[in-house]
Amino acid sequence: MIDPRIPEPVRPILEKYISLVEQKSPGLIRAFYIVGSIALNGFNERFSDIDFVAVLERPASQADYESLRTLHKTIEEDFPESKLSGSYLQMTDLGRFEHEIQPHPYYQDGKLHDAGYFEINSIT
Repeated sequence: MIDPRIPEPVRPILEKYISLVEQKSPGLIRAFYIVGSIALNGFNERFSDIDFVAVLERPASQADYESLRTLHKTIEEDFPESKLSGSYLQMTDLGRFEHEIQPHPYYQDGKLHDAGYFEINSIT
């Protein structure tokens, strides 16, 4: 169930994302958090990204990466203006900075990166 505080235009995108994750990589994502402008009640439909942090239940396998690539491609095809961007972190990564964690998968500008750093900060 999508939190009612999530802006209406974002809800179908997140519903599709969650549905696809459950279908293509069941058990991969332990928690999914919306951060950035949506979380701060500053979302602008024309300009804002849908920023997220997904906490993984386990390290992602090569099959998981392929599933996530397919998932993001489907979201972009179904919602061309969706502008999803975010990190796929381990639970132990939360609350740490880049120099304290291993490179992790992240999605930005239409591409899933297998390893790197994306907007890691004290809030993340």
